[in-house]
Amino acid sequence: MMRRKVYGVISGGPDAGNLLASIAPEITPVKRALDYFRRRLRRKRSGALMDVITRHLLEDIPWCMLFVDDILLVDKIREGVEGKFEKSPYVSWKKVPKEVREMWFREFEKEFCWLPQHNDKIRKNFEKRGSTRMRDMFTDVRKVGKRPLWIGEEIWAELNAAWGSEEYTRRRDQNRQNRASDVGGLGSALHTGGSVPHTEHKRRLKASLGREPTPVELHSRTHKRQEDQQWIDERARKAHEEYTRIRETHAASGEGSSGGSVEYSEYRMWSQAVGGMQHGKVYGLGAQAQAYEGMTSSTASSFASSSHESLQAQQIIALQAELEQVRKSQVDWQAQLQAQIQAQLQAQVQTSTEQHNQLLDEMRKMKEQLSGKDVAPPEEESTESE
Repeated sequence: MMRRKVYGVISGGPDAGNLLASIAPEITPVKRALDYFRRRLRRKRSGALMDVITRHLLEDIPWCMLFVDDILLVDKIREGVEGKFEKSPYVSWKKVPKEVREMWFREFEKEFCWLPQHNDKIRKNFEKRGSTRMRDMFTDVRKVGKRPLWIGEEIWAELNAAWGSEEYTRRRDQNRQNRASDVGGLGSALHTGGSVPHTEHKRRLKASLGREPTPVELHSRTHKRQEDQQWIDERARKAHEEYTRIRETHAASGEGSSGGSVEYSEYRMWSQAVGGMQHGKVYGLGAQAQAYEGMTSSTASSFASSSHESLQAQQIIALQAELEQVRKSQVDWQAQLQAQIQAQLQAQVQTSTEQHNQLLDEMRKMKEQLSGKDVAPPEEESTESE
């Protein structure tokens, strides 16, 4: 049984198989995840680590979030179902009580981690994949006709009774008729994808093309015979012809991919050609329609993010210019202040020097006056002595 933990990012839809192909799954404790990414990114700085990772893997995904692809997700769901399926006969996912599905999801949470704001998307995908996986598991069990070890004997008896009931038989026959029904007078829907899910076909196409495959490329891969490249049925051929007509009309009217990414523009035309989404799926794309639908919000988010970054860049440039002007004004003011201080000092020195010289002149004059009085001869004393 597969027991792996993957730390990475989540795409806008249910397909993130490219992530699993890009990074190794054998990362166990969370504390080792960043060390692993640093080694993969050749010692990039940790501050830009997650941004580098998301740019390297997928262009249109929010950063720092775990996504578990179809293979891992259904594997863990199977572990939960097999480990907790011994006391009650749940013939389908809808019959499983809410509290039991909640318990299975809590077990799933122990194996993986993600940001809280993405919990609803993860839970929705868990419910969807859980329903599909449980149905496939029981289909395999009924085909084999032998009780597996993970189902108790009493439960096995109850399940067989439920599968043989009139209501279950009626629903099974109705579903079989629906799958084989004549769609639009073009016969039953067929494909050449085999048991490989569209997720894997899309992943293989991306590996061979070196880019994300368009919806029509995915449809061609799963609806053409490999030996002669002919369409598997009339519906597939008609759908491709209608898509080609719509695409040529858009090209003639000058409508490009301005409304979003190339893949999403192609998806809109393909969806229009096949009648849109029905029961959560678009003909020829399987569950991958959800991934293409997610490109709308991703493109809008990318545009908003780009516009926000552009506005921030302009604000930064304006602030830098303002800061430079303030710095220049400060330098000029400092120069003026220094010149004023220098002039004042020179004036004070000159004034002090003049006052000092004036004081010296006055003292010299006083000294000369005093010296002249002391030198004069006493005439009266000379007369008396005679």
